[in-house]
Amino acid sequence: MSILQLLPLNEVGSDFSPYNSISTFALEPMYLRLENLRIKNKKKYHSDIKKLKEKFPTGKGRVNYGIKKAKLELLYEIYKHHDFSKSIKYNRFVKDNDYWLKDYALYKFIKDHKNEKAWDKWQKPLKNRDEQTLKKLENQNKTKITFYVWLQWQLYEQMSEVKEYANDNGILIMGDIPFLVSRDSADTWSHQDFFKMDYEAGAPPDMFFSKGQRWGMPPYDWNNIVKDGFHYIKERLGFAENFYDMFRIDHFIGLLRVWVISKDTPRKRGAREGKFDPELEYLWGEHGRKLLAMMMEVTNMLPCAEDLGTVPPASYKLLWKNGIPGIEVQRWSKHWDNSFSFVKPDHYRINSVATVSTHDSSTLPVWWKYEAGTIDVSSLNKFCRKHKISSGKLKNKLFDKDHPGKDKLYWKKDIDSLEVLEKVSKLKDESLMELTGMYISSFGEKDKFWKYIGFYGKMREYPDVEFIEKTLRTINSTVLMFCIQLINEYLYLDKKILKDYSSRDDRINSPGLVNDRNWTLQLPLSLEKLKKHPVSNVIKEIMKESERK
Repeated sequence: MSILQLLPLNEVGSDFSPYNSISTFALEPMYLRLENLRIKNKKKYHSDIKKLKEKFPTGKGRVNYGIKKAKLELLYEIYKHHDFSKSIKYNRFVKDNDYWLKDYALYKFIKDHKNEKAWDKWQKPLKNRDEQTLKKLENQNKTKITFYVWLQWQLYEQMSEVKEYANDNGILIMGDIPFLVSRDSADTWSHQDFFKMDYEAGAPPDMFFSKGQRWGMPPYDWNNIVKDGFHYIKERLGFAENFYDMFRIDHFIGLLRVWVISKDTPRKRGAREGKFDPELEYLWGEHGRKLLAMMMEVTNMLPCAEDLGTVPPASYKLLWKNGIPGIEVQRWSKHWDNSFSFVKPDHYRINSVATVSTHDSSTLPVWWKYEAGTIDVSSLNKFCRKHKISSGKLKNKLFDKDHPGKDKLYWKKDIDSLEVLEKVSKLKDESLMELTGMYISSFGEKDKFWKYIGFYGKMREYPDVEFIEKTLRTINSTVLMFCIQLINEYLYLDKKILKDYSSRDDRINSPGLVNDRNWTLQLPLSLEKLKKHPVSNVIKEIMKESERK
């Protein structure tokens, strides 16, 4: 393998989502390796580091985010006992990052001082960035404010060293640059005119989310960003170049248009009462073209687009014309005609990244056990409300009540044709047509996939190692430029890991849900054990067979 793709490394807020960062520049202090700090007398802190490791042991399956507070407390003690003011590297870092660093450090200090209160709740002089107030604050609290500058310097040194090491070993690092930033962030505080703070960005209702999605983050005010010469975007990409060779453009279609909802809209209404920004579709292509042209002009990093969701035609044209890879998710790459068959490995868009799953989806074994061949309960309920049909009666007629997916509906096996569907459902006209669409897109999906990956004979309901391997061999045989998988999917080649880590909770993120499990998943193996694990030999053989590097 020659590409290592990462989730965003930006500093996270209270929900610990890397896509709701408190800065599009600053890196997350949790990622600092304490043993590698650029300080003298490292041995002096060995016992403190050891105690920290004992208090927050690895291998528990989920991250204990209490580690951040404890780590910052130790880092502050280390920082106080070191004079770095004459360091050439430190001073160069401060000078080179003047655009964002000072504002970020001030924001962090004030947040600490205000017990994490959001900046739009601060007193007016702080909220509105009164110059004299901020200058006085800086002069009186220089040590505490500079701590955050020092932290970012340490992170910069370590992360840029990682990139250099990876490149020396033939590995390219693909970073992830979040499309949006938290409403409560250093960016929104320091550049208030770059954001439409009266709105929330999100996504319109679709087959997966009947109410749409509200992400909470404010959309950009592109007019003001353009007037400023795209300085904000250029600086972001320039800083990211220190750590990445490639970068994933999160929510690429948001460069063309983004769904916006008034922040005063009651939460129970979801994102249904939103609109696209820009509103007029004929503007989307040109809007995206200008932004993409600017991005490609100012960075040497190769962009890769996350072009999932409801994708406007202009998006595909834009990517193809500029030679930018999109993304093809195996389970969703189908011929969306009456066959709904899976796209063959040699028929994908060649200029794309092939993947089995994403950080926002279930993993392969979970999809196979609980989701393949099903429709969402919420989709059926929405259908029934629309056509004034009893959802309970329709479920009893058409769906298997013993299927383990609590929010999924699995068709009864004897509903094996459109004729049977019409007869059993007793629906007519428009309602029957809509139900037919739901049926043909999902009924028999497992059988189709089983044959697609090259299996014959009776389809197995539950995934085993052979199923995982066959799927990975299929995805790696595609003609696509890149083939990048979640590391979880490769680790499922181990029988015990597949058995122990393939529950419905074993996923990175469940979009649209706020819970204490999102963004907490850990690898089932340490990196030290992973290097010696026998699945490495299977992975190597798969790579060799597919002639990928």
